[in-house]
Amino acid sequence: MFRKTESYTREDISTAVGGGLRDCLSHSGNRVVAICMRKEMNPEAPLVLLVGEGPQKKKYSEILCRDQKNDPVPIFIKQPNGSWKFHGNYKVKNNSVEPALIKRYQSKSGRTDVQMVIHFTEV
Repeated sequence: MFRKTESYTREDISTAVGGGLRDCLSHSGNRVVAICMRKEMNPEAPLVLLVGEGPQKKKYSEILCRDQKNDPVPIFIKQPNGSWKFHGNYKVKNNSVEPALIKRYQSKSGRTDVQMVIHFTEV
């Protein structure tokens, strides 16, 4: 479906797997169908996703970590030209809401809104 290191538009991604054009955890129904990260928000992408505040982010990060933990999901990283480079299919390795871990990742990223840290492994 996607070729590693090739770039796509959000429209291309949505057409191929479903989901919206703006969410980091792009979803269709109650499934995460793609993850679209920005390096400035997730400096260790694609291996680490820092989930920010908000009910939709919380809902879909929990679905991903609980219900889809063993399901590969395509991960894309935004490029300076606005396209999204495909980095491969990943599954959840582990996740944490531990305050000390969140604090460590927040300081690395400069963010203050991190609610969960998700680690991935490529499949």
